[in-house]
Amino acid sequence: MLIGFVVILPTIIFAQSKGTPTIDKRLYEVFEADFLEQMQRKTPAMIEYYNFFLDHAYDIQTSTKKETSTYPEITINNFENINILKIITDENLKRDYHNQSIYQIVGTDKLLILIAEKELAKKFNQHTGRTH
Repeated sequence: MLIGFVVILPTIIFAQSKGTPTIDKRLYEVFEADFLEQMQRKTPAMIEYYNFFLDHAYDIQTSTKKETSTYPEITINNFENINILKIITDENLKRDYHNQSIYQIVGTDKLLILIAEKELAKKFNQHTGRTH
């Protein structure tokens, strides 16, 4: 299990949480339980962010290109239960702060689009009511 994976959060405002957030079970596929529980106690806003990240850091769209894709290829086996952090880790995907990252999903006409970190931080801050 990966313990050292950390998402860079340069523009997220971490105010005091309004309680202890529940750890999404998908996080246990990427992080050690002790690490998550310590984060839950010491920096609960990070758990809130990772929980938000799991559902909002990506989009899957049908490719409109007729020609062969020039995007890097990745494999996603189960579209019903996507764990984007595990996919990013397993496939060694790169995210960009300013721009979305696009990957062709092997064997499909689908694209995985990773939302730019700047945009995701903005959405998270709006979602939690945190502003600069």
